[in-house]
Amino acid sequence: MAEVAEGVIARAAMYGVLAAAAIWSWNRERRSGPRADLWPPYWLTTALLFLGMGFGRAVEIGDLVTQIGREQAAGAGWYEVRRPVQAAMVTLVAVVWLAMVVLAVLRVPERRRRYLPSSILALTLACYAAVRVVSLHHVDTVLYRWDVVGVRVGTVIEYLLGAITLAAIFGSWRGALPRPAASSRLGSPGRHRWPCSYRWSSDSRTAARRGAFSGKNMEL
Repeated sequence: MAEVAEGVIARAAMYGVLAAAAIWSWNRERRSGPRADLWPPYWLTTALLFLGMGFGRAVEIGDLVTQIGREQAAGAGWYEVRRPVQAAMVTLVAVVWLAMVVLAVLRVPERRRRYLPSSILALTLACYAAVRVVSLHHVDTVLYRWDVVGVRVGTVIEYLLGAITLAAIFGSWRGALPRPAASSRLGSPGRHRWPCSYRWSSDSRTAARRGAFSGKNMEL
């Protein structure tokens, strides 16, 4: 079980599930029609992010970038003193994450707050991948040398973030159910609700016909 969880295919599949959920959310909101509180393009952008992360995980781009960085540091002669640079890069990632979260909380309008949890979690997944690529020794010790029931802590964190992100995507569906298309067009059959003015005018004509008919009977 631990080998499956640690496998590249399982972790890439997690991002595929997240991308599929984002595309499903886009389709739901697109069918809901134009609404000020909905923003379907957000889900397409998020799906592309997850697809890119899944592809990177499948071909292990992160490990490749880390290896290239080590070779460059060794060739430039600063491999032995690389840790302060790595620590600065990890700090930069953390500062960028915090700044973007604060900006999103302050700037996202109330009508589109439904996207806030999933966007923060998607950003967190991306920043977590960046921290892994930097490969700071102290961080690697926690992520790759500690384990939970045989699964490395780094893998557990990745799956946990993915599960919370999926739950946030599902949570954003509340209040975004599509409206039936038949109720938006006058010529549509079936579940059409006629305007009140039409119902009153129709009732008035019916009452007038009944009144005229009863008047004729009284004359006879």
